[in-house]
Amino acid sequence: MLTLFIVLVVSQGKTTFMNIEFASERRNRLWSHRNFDFVKFNAEVFMQTFPSDNKYIAAIDACYINKSGKKTEDLGWYYNGSGGASQRGLAISIISITDLKSNTAYAMDAQQTIDEEGRSRIELYAHHTVKLVSTPLDLGIK
Repeated sequence: MLTLFIVLVVSQGKTTFMNIEFASERRNRLWSHRNFDFVKFNAEVFMQTFPSDNKYIAAIDACYINKSGKKTEDLGWYYNGSGGASQRGLAISIISITDLKSNTAYAMDAQQTIDEEGRSRIELYAHHTVKLVSTPLDLGIK
């Protein structure tokens, strides 16, 4: 993963498995199917990068993504705060670590909001939060 991150940071333009030159396309695709704990990785990078004397909290935010077309999976009607109305598109919930001193949030995890039968969106966001609550708590973040 470290090699992949380095390639993504230094490469210019659109990066795909076909034009990454450090390994074959087949190897890149096989590696992409391995599990990697991005939440823990993002939290650890955050804690090693930012001062420990600042106050941090975990936060969640639902974000609207404008999408058009008829072939995008899981299109739905979501509230767009910028437009002030529900619009057709995609939505994600982002759990972030927020630095209260600099008033800045750093994303720890994002999950697409996909409507499920019998569950409200609030329940989906709550499930996302409960699933990840241990990571910020282990780092001393409320």
